[in-house]
Order: sequence, then C-alpha cells, then structure tokens
Amino acid sequence: MSRIAQRELTPVLPQDQVALPKPEDQLRWATAEKFIAHRNMHHLFPCDVVPAGDHVRPLETVGNIDATYTYEGKRLTLDDYFDDNQTTGLIMLKRGKIVLEKYAHGNNASTRWASRSMAKSFTSTLVGAAIQDGAIDSVDDLVSKYVPELKGSLYDGVSLRHALQMVSGVPFIEDYKDPNADVYTLQACTVGREVGSFLRLLDKVANRVPKQTTPPGSVFYYSSLDSILCGIIVERATGKRPAAYLSEKIWKPFGMEADGFWNTEADGGTTFTASGIGATLRDYARFGQFILEGGSIGTTQILPSWWLSEATKPSEASLRERAPYGFQWWLHAAQGVNSVRAGAVDPETPFADPLPLRGADSIFYALGNAGQSISISPIEGIVIVKWAAWNDSQGPNGRGRHADATLFTALTDAVA
Repeated sequence: MSRIAQRELTPVLPQDQVALPKPEDQLRWATAEKFIAHRNMHHLFPCDVVPAGDHVRPLETVGNIDATYTYEGKRLTLDDYFDDNQTTGLIMLKRGKIVLEKYAHGNNASTRWASRSMAKSFTSTLVGAAIQDGAIDSVDDLVSKYVPELKGSLYDGVSLRHALQMVSGVPFIEDYKDPNADVYTLQACTVGREVGSFLRLLDKVANRVPKQTTPPGSVFYYSSLDSILCGIIVERATGKRPAAYLSEKIWKPFGMEADGFWNTEADGGTTFTASGIGATLRDYARFGQFILEGGSIGTTQILPSWWLSEATKPSEASLRERAPYGFQWWLHAAQGVNSVRAGAVDPETPFADPLPLRGADSIFYALGNAGQSISISPIEGIVIVKWAAWNDSQGPNGRGRHADATLFTALTDAVA
C-alpha cells in the first residue's frame, strides 16, 4: 500500500473554497458548515504537520458488511444511519482487517477530517509514551513540576493523573450552549493567533478570585483546559512539539499512510491538544489498532506495559456522574455503571437495561464534538471509527451516542 501524497495536506476543494465558514464562529457552525469546515481545519487554523513515514501498514479489505438494525421502533439500514446521523465516514476493523468502509458528503480515503476531542485520547497516549521514554517520571507527579508557573494557583497540588482523569478540581465551564462559558474563551485562543494564549488562559482560570477549593480527585469536570495542560507537559518534558512526538512514536513506526496535522494557537505556538488533530479515516483506524495491540509496535513497547490498564480505569468521581472516564478515554461500562455519555444506555432512560453490545465491559472510546468517535473493543478485536457533523455535541435529539452504540451493536453481531 503506497502513501497518500501530502499534496499540501489536501488543498481546499473548489466547491469548499467559496463556502469556508468563519473560524471565529467554530462553536456555532451548523451541520452544512461542518461538512466543509471539518475537512479544512488545516486551512482555517494554524497547524503543525504530523509526518508519515515511507512504510505503510497495510489494511487488507476482506469485506464491506451491511447491517440492518432497529432503533426507536424502526428498521434501519446503514444508509438510513448515515442520513439520520449526519455521518460522513465510517470504518470498521476486525482483527486488523477492514470489514466496512464508507464515506459521504464529499469525503474519501484521502480526506483529513477533524478529530475534535478525540485528540484528547491521543494526548493522553503521548503522556504514556513520555513515561516509557523516561521524560515524565510518573502520572502522580504534580503538574507544577513541569509548569511551575501554576504554583500557588488552583493547579497547585494537582497531579498529572488528576488532569488526565479531569478531576483536577479546577472549574472550567465547557458548555457549548452558553456563549459566556469558558470554552468560548478557549475557542477565541484558537483564532487570535497569539503565542502564549493557552497558557495565559490556564493562569487566568487557575487564579480566579475567589478561589474555589475543590479537592483534586473529588469531582469530575469535563475540561479541555486539563487536556491542554497535559499537552504542555508533554512538550516541556520531551522537548518536542506534540505533532513531532506523535510522528516519531506512532505515526511513522506504525505505518500511517498520510501526513496528519495538529492545530495550534499560532504558528509556533502551543498545540491545541484538547482537539485539533486531522487525519484520514484509515489512519484513525490504525491508531485505534495501535491501542488495541497494547501500545507496542513489533517488539518495541511504545507505552508502558501497565499503561492501558490504568488509562481505561475510571475515576471514582466519573462513576458517580454515570460517565466512567479514564485517562481521556470514555468507557462504555464499568463497575456496573453504564455510560450515558458513551451511549451504553439511552439518556432518556439512564437506568434501563443497557444495549446488548458484545464485549461491552471492555469497550472504550475516544469521543469528539459533533459525533466523532473511535470505538475499541479488546474482547472482540474490533476498532470502529466514525465521522459526523451533528448540529450540536449530543447529536440528533440529544441521543446521538446511543444511536451510534445501537449501530455498533449490530455491526459487532454481523462479524461475530
């Protein structure tokens, strides 16, 4: 299998050029705008390239399965799912081989599509790689060891484990429906193109007056700011920009077929490690396969042997929220808790019986705004990657993740 040429990281398609949405409106883009923007994020925002190598890991296609399934009392096809859920790409690997690959809305195998918060799982993986390399001593190191500017702030006393699990206790409001929420200030950093804006936001949030004293580990706040902090720590500890480190540790040695990208706050500025990665559908699937194979490449262990066990262990705080969450990975179910956020149960009936998804207790996800996901099922040997352009973060009728998990249940059954 040959590499996909860089081709300027895919030039803007002529039909997209006349309709590119405004970067500053990112959190207000409608579905039609996302269809265009999500494959052009490297043109809308500054970025670093994630170079692929000369070797490409082949992905043999052994089928292109179809599946019908029932949702909300209706019998649906895969085409129905794409239409109903604004889906733009879907790939499924079984034991490392393609059993389903489908694109829509102008995308194809060379399209680099925005990861959104799926990038958080990449960021946590780089933390693991930095520990394996000896650049970071431990997940229980205090974050102030690597970012001393945060001493005396709300992040003082917060460990890297706390930040990875989003239990830092530092209040960051990630409400996409509230234009006054912190996430809008974060979004402004991505369009201001000012070096240091992410670190200034960290300092501002961590030094608010009056200071809210929430002990680290006690409360689960979903916070993109914690993810950005993890990325800053990776860069400072390794001395390498996240895009370069990702290329060195995974992209080149595992055999990704196309250069990816990672958005930054400015040219040469801090990487948007809470989001911002762009890659092809197959390369996202390869990343999922890398994780499924235990974070090793051949005989080389890229991640510590214990890493994935710890990374997919939920914090007690996230269990209390019925949203089991590890090191920037969402769990389908854990310790008797079925995740509402990951779609194991319908959010309208959170205490009902969960979906009968094979291997449910082992499944974990990278999830991104507007319907992006990487689903990894160690027991079944399955990786599913899905792109979408939902109007909001929860999907149609607030039930997008449950609709996804319902389809994934049917697809898993189809290859059992």
